[in-house]
Amino acid sequence: MKSVFLGGLASLFFSASFILNRSMELTGGSWVWSSSLRFFLMVPFLYIIVFIRGDLKPLTDHMKSNMIT
Repeated sequence: MKSVFLGGLASLFFSASFILNRSMELTGGSWVWSSSLRFFLMVPFLYIIVFIRGDLKPLTDHMKSNMIT
């Protein structure tokens, strides 16, 4: 049941991003902003999932070791 809830929640936010993208397109906004919006809406949820699984420390270590400078 937990996976059904998470899937429904993910689809809600994914659908909301499409509605916002369409609204931005109709007002003359750039596609770059709309794609960035979808990314920024999903990042907090991905971090929450990683934190709940207990993999946040390895993730941040890996990101730091592979950072492009």
